[in-house]
Amino acid sequence: MRQTIRQKRFTGATTAAMCVFAVLSMKALFAAEAREWECVDLGGGGNQWNMVVSPHDDNLLFTTIDMGSMFRSEDGGKNWTMIDTRKLTNASYSQTVFHPKNPNTVFVGSTQGLQVSRDRGKTWDLLAPSPPWNQEYVSALYVAWEKPDLMFAGTQSGAWQSEDGGKQWRKCDGVSGGPISAYSVKAMIVSFLVLGEARFAATDQGVYRSDDAGVTWTLKNKGITGKVAAFCGGANQEKTALYCVAGGQVHRSFDLGESWEPTPRTGIDRNAPDGKAVEFTRLVCAENHPEAVYTGIWVYKTTDYGTTWALGYRPIVDYAACTPNPDYRLSYLDYDITPWWSGPMLKRMGIHRRNPDFVLGGNSGHTIVSRDGGKIWEQLCSRPIDGYKKGGRWATTGVSVTGAHHYYVDPHDKNRHYICYTDISFGRSEDGGKTWYRSAEGNPWSNAIYDLAFDMEKPGVLYAAASLKHDIPHWTNIESDSNPKYFKGGVLKSADYGKTWQPIGGGLPEKPATSIIKDGDTLYVTMYGDGLYRSDDGGQTWTKKSNGLGQPGNLHVYYARKHKDGTLFCLITASRKDPEMDFPVPGGLYRSSDKGESWALVRAHRWPMGFGVHPDDSKIIYLATAAIPRGQESDGVGGIYRTTDGGQNWTPCELNFAKRTGSPGYKHCFGVFFEPGNPEHVFATVETHGVSESLDGGKMWKEFDGPPFYCVQRVFWYDASVYFCTFGGGGWKTKR
Repeated sequence: MRQTIRQKRFTGATTAAMCVFAVLSMKALFAAEAREWECVDLGGGGNQWNMVVSPHDDNLLFTTIDMGSMFRSEDGGKNWTMIDTRKLTNASYSQTVFHPKNPNTVFVGSTQGLQVSRDRGKTWDLLAPSPPWNQEYVSALYVAWEKPDLMFAGTQSGAWQSEDGGKQWRKCDGVSGGPISAYSVKAMIVSFLVLGEARFAATDQGVYRSDDAGVTWTLKNKGITGKVAAFCGGANQEKTALYCVAGGQVHRSFDLGESWEPTPRTGIDRNAPDGKAVEFTRLVCAENHPEAVYTGIWVYKTTDYGTTWALGYRPIVDYAACTPNPDYRLSYLDYDITPWWSGPMLKRMGIHRRNPDFVLGGNSGHTIVSRDGGKIWEQLCSRPIDGYKKGGRWATTGVSVTGAHHYYVDPHDKNRHYICYTDISFGRSEDGGKTWYRSAEGNPWSNAIYDLAFDMEKPGVLYAAASLKHDIPHWTNIESDSNPKYFKGGVLKSADYGKTWQPIGGGLPEKPATSIIKDGDTLYVTMYGDGLYRSDDGGQTWTKKSNGLGQPGNLHVYYARKHKDGTLFCLITASRKDPEMDFPVPGGLYRSSDKGESWALVRAHRWPMGFGVHPDDSKIIYLATAAIPRGQESDGVGGIYRTTDGGQNWTPCELNFAKRTGSPGYKHCFGVFFEPGNPEHVFATVETHGVSESLDGGKMWKEFDGPPFYCVQRVFWYDASVYFCTFGGGGWKTKR
């Protein structure tokens, strides 16, 4: 079963939404009806960080991804629902914690503030409307097990405690430290702990203890060497134990922190399987079973308070041959790409608060769980259809972190669907998008496929624009001085509906290919960093056609499309220069009326990301632009610009997004799209805010509701469905 969520459509203006995108038919715009959304994807594929299980219900799980979303499962991870990012924005970097006594109450931090749910995480409200830490992000959160009204919150400026369940807060004076990287957010607090009357707060400087209800705090660092990166502890009938990772080593204390000692390394290899020295940065234990501790990134486990250790997570059994562990339930990332994709390490760890055998982890591809103390591990993002093996079919469980760039339905066979990914290459479905193969055989540039073109005369023949460089034209991938190792790509051809590929193209440079067009026997491709090329012999030979296209210092040709009247349009996106983060040479939209022999500038901008041309009139053009640092006027804020006279005069579109907490002031506009058969219905995808739509051909705009993921790049219609390609949330589908 794919992820399905139900949302209410709205009547009139929309209220709060942080970057949500949806495009529906005019008939459905004002219908007050429930609409179903399905996540259509291979699943997994990106960093997963904050994995937790309810201490009251082993089937209630939460996980977060580096793209800002939180997911919830009620069946132990078999199926997940993405929590609407309009209601819970960027909860990735905070700890999710459960009320110790009330199984319905959950807490988490977000860019909107400290949030609480009273229905097991289905809906969320603001807990502290005016906290003393102002707009700082809550990166560490803790609720005392025996004193559920006692809460702690950690921010960039310090530690805070509440005695009334989070209504009022006061600073923990005396707790200090430097900023550390908690995920990608700078914070000061590592973690908190309460054992009896002793309260603990850990920072990079060490472990602080308070014995007077948090009035004063004393640093307890005797025996700790190095900066503290992780901290945990607990108590059983035998003893109380505290642990911290400092200087890459595990330290322990049996006297509430008065003294510390490095734990023996018995059972820990000097070098990890990759040949590097074993160091630790993660640490978890159940508070009622401190004898059992897990530490990572290479996961070792102890059941005797750190005296002896054993490797607790081994997804690769033969590192030389790169063989996946057959006893682990892995995914297509491990079988079809490499076990090193998600890796033999867990970058993040979590544990059941009262059950030491229930441990969770996150890496570059999965949320992973073990329910038997680390003997068997299972990824919870991709469901195998043909079993756990190479070359099989998969479907998402709902946790998708992929960069879906384009969605296509084969013009010769409606059951064959394709997703172009800018991180895991290519998805191919033979059953209308229900299940998927990761399909990259023969592709030497298998990181990203940006675009497809179909041979309308020969079923099964596809052309693809491929690259080792992912996520163009986003901030991290528009550098002017790119890593040569990844600044490669080219054109691919498949004769079997995308099952296998082969490179083609004499005369093409080996640079990222980002857009491809097939017009009869003619092919066009944009080669990022070089120019636009044309082939008149089905892709066997190519000639550069860039006269007048771009300027020296920025040849980041990114996206091209041909209008039905024969006009070619080509977009040059930004060229960012580090470390100054300047955009010295503008990009822009260009036009050609002679098959690319010559080009004329339509409109310049330092960071254009996309465009849309009216399907019946090539003089009506929309340009989508992104804000740039220190930019002036339009370059500084980003937006959608519209012309009706071919580019002589332009009007900025007032997209009318609602202001909301956590929403940036700038705009990153990605694209403009027209509903097939109804070009008066236009919508603009704005990655930082959501989607805006116009019902009158771009004159008036309003914010629009949509699927739960906040960052949609493109939209595709087919038959009775609309598909949404997102930057980091996979593909989504709804009925028109």
